Amino acid sequence: LTRVVIPKSVTKIGLKAFAGCINLTELTIDSANPIYCSENNIIYTKDKKRLVTAAGSLKSIVIPDSVTKIDWSAFSCCTSLTNIVIPDSVTEIGWEAFILCTALTHVVIPARVTEIGGRAFGSCASLIDLTVDNANTVYCSENNILYTKDKTTLIAAAAGLQGGIIIPDSVTEIIADAFADCCSLTSIAIPVSVTEIGNRAFSGCTGLTGIVIPDSVTEIGEDAFTDINLDAHFIVSSESVKNLLRDCGSGIRDEQIIVEQKL
Repeated sequence: LTRVVIPKSVTKIGLKAFAGCINLTELTIDSANPIYCSENNIIYTKDKKRLVTAAGSLKSIVIPDSVTKIDWSAFSCCTSLTNIVIPDSVTEIGWEAFILCTALTHVVIPARVTEIGGRAFGSCASLIDLTVDNANTVYCSENNILYTKDKTTLIAAAAGLQGGIIIPDSVTEIIADAFADCCSLTSIAIPVSVTEIGNRAFSGCTGLTGIVIPDSVTEIGEDAFTDINLDAHFIVSSESVKNLLRDCGSGIRDEQIIVEQKL
């Protein structure tokens, strides 16, 4: 599919309506449509405050400064997208807004963003630079990892992260999908401040071989470590954490878990 023209009669465009159409180069709306409009092969609401969806073959985008919300899955599977400029007007980035933008390398989240949906930048395999404007009052970033401003919640990591990571000792929660598909991540040290590891937090981290989990962790979500390296080993400090690992549905074998004295 390379070309779509949406007629004036369309009043609703559903989520992921054109997701995966990576050869779509022309996406336009009849100018008489009262609900939607298009510009540069991106669909917006008529007032241009909400960015709805984009053609899958886009390579570089500067979002207009009228936009306040980027919809769920708006750029899903735009696999040729290498560069995007998000304006200061944006306050909300929807769930999976940029998921599977596998060529995207650099994202700056502006100061006024107060809501970022789950997996907003999920599976962006080339993403190595994920930063937040210092003036943002809700979020911050460090070493290409996204946190709440107080750094108690780890929200997401750039999927292109490489090597080992030591999580700051301010963090109490690693949310769902935070490190999902960080394929070049090899080791992670979780501090004693962390109590919860969310669903699928490290799923798909195929290079992950060493994980240190302290006794402070009382909850490990479903599939938290699914599809990591088959030879990965976990160092834990108690049988209770070992049981959490065995019960999280990730298929972790007993021989992968080493119980040592308290960390």
